[in-house]
Amino acid sequence: MRITVVTITCIAVLSSAILAADKPRTSQWTSFASPEGRFEILMSGEVKQFPVEVENQFGTSTLHMNVATWDETMLVVNWVDYPPDVAQDLPEQLLDDSREAALDNLGGKLVSEKPIKLGRHDGREILIEVAKQDRLFRVRVYLAGSRLYQTVLFGPPKAVKSKEAQKYLDSFKLTDAREK
Repeated sequence: MRITVVTITCIAVLSSAILAADKPRTSQWTSFASPEGRFEILMSGEVKQFPVEVENQFGTSTLHMNVATWDETMLVVNWVDYPPDVAQDLPEQLLDDSREAALDNLGGKLVSEKPIKLGRHDGREILIEVAKQDRLFRVRVYLAGSRLYQTVLFGPPKAVKSKEAQKYLDSFKLTDAREK
């Protein structure tokens, strides 16, 4: 379980290097929908989508990455499907592992964590300070059935704590009626 969440966080952070050249300074937000991911969200700039095969103790899973940049901040929405019995039996552990993996991979300090909901689905909002890079990692993690979603902001503190960042996080919606 932890292997998959660690991989999710690693890929999200490493993606920032790939996108370093594409740093739009605009806050022109457009709706981005993923029929396969069964969600929609506001994103800024071009969204790069790519699947990554990851091995974990449950077999091979596909991590679906959707990455864009805004104001020197990386925006990521990713999702991965777990076996239904794992998600049903260990939901809190999946959320805990998400936090711990981010802390380990970023070498950061936990600033805050609070329980949140997306409709009927439990989640967490986590804020991590990455002092060595003068960055904040702000993520909302939700478990909807057997699917784990993460909406991420990784960038300068001013941008990550801004009204625009809040707008991005608040815009995340599930589109499948069965999951709402």
